[in-house]
Amino acid sequence: MPGRLQRVTEVPKLPPRQREGHKGDYGRVLVIGGSRGMIGAVSLAVNAALRGGAGLVTFAAPRTVQQSIAVLCPCATSVPLACDDEGELSPESVRQVSEAAKRCDVAAMGPGMAVGAEQLNLIRAVLEMDRPLVLDADGLNNLARIEGWAGHRRCPLILTPHPGEFSRLTGKSVAQIQSDREGAAVAAAREWADQFALEGPPLVCLLKGAATVVTDGR
Repeated sequence: MPGRLQRVTEVPKLPPRQREGHKGDYGRVLVIGGSRGMIGAVSLAVNAALRGGAGLVTFAAPRTVQQSIAVLCPCATSVPLACDDEGELSPESVRQVSEAAKRCDVAAMGPGMAVGAEQLNLIRAVLEMDRPLVLDADGLNNLARIEGWAGHRRCPLILTPHPGEFSRLTGKSVAQIQSDREGAAVAAAREWADQFALEGPPLVCLLKGAATVVTDGR
């Protein structure tokens, strides 16, 4: 079927690093997420980026949990996002994330992020930037609440839903998705990419599961 992917049997090796290289030569990653009661998810994402070889990793999290997350990933820098008197993200957080995104090469958004009005505004802002973006977890749950989001996207985008999150994005039941995982992922990726009048930045859907499907719909 169109878009069918070949099975990966070997993992490509990372290129050797220059002897005189330094951390500024190996990419800047911004991870956006975290909330009260959910500091572990963003910490795992930050540490994974560092272990994966990123030279500099910064996380942006509500100031109410920023210090707790920093304890779990001491090698990362951080941006404490502005909160209101109730400890929830305030509108100022959108400006802070937009500024931080300008200094990164790629962004990941969603782990432990929670769902809410300001989270929606953060998603909208990052979608309209030109930095490659990975959306996971609550990044996807917020995205599903934005009608016509694919038509507003300007960034290269990777979506990493499990079947439940994929169901929220597509409106299909989990049973329908699981009955034809590859077909569902290919069709959705093609539909989201085709919402551009002209060819736009790439979009990849990674549908998690026992047999993970990775497709751009082509």
